[in-house]
Amino acid sequence: MAQTLYLIGLYDNGEQFSPRMPSNTARTISVPQFGTITIYVDVYYPSGVPVDLTALSAVVLTFTMQSVIDPEKDTPDLQAFGTLAPNGPKNRSIFTLTPDMTQINLGRYLFDVWLEHSLGRFQIMRPGTVVLQPGLAR
Repeated sequence: MAQTLYLIGLYDNGEQFSPRMPSNTARTISVPQFGTITIYVDVYYPSGVPVDLTALSAVVLTFTMQSVIDPEKDTPDLQAFGTLAPNGPKNRSIFTLTPDMTQINLGRYLFDVWLEHSLGRFQIMRPGTVVLQPGLAR
């Protein structure tokens, strides 16, 4: 069964935080092993203004998961690249985790989301926790 998550990313450009924006984007999410998960990440400036991802040059958004047991490992246990929402808001990136991608060991993982473009690489979601739980094997 497919799962859908909606998350908020913050592209901190030094603006003052709006009281309606979360200052901590870290979350704990549960993901089934062998599952299909669609993750929508809406990116905002701290002021609450949506970031127009289509206006950024050479933009790449990356979702990574790293084992809590071995967080210093060189490569993430799971990495997905976002696509811009074709008919949705210009601040939305979509990540799809497929059954092949979630075919990793059960347990706890740290996850974060990064935005990279011509001016550099920026963490837009503080590390959160993914609990990879038993799912239906294929």
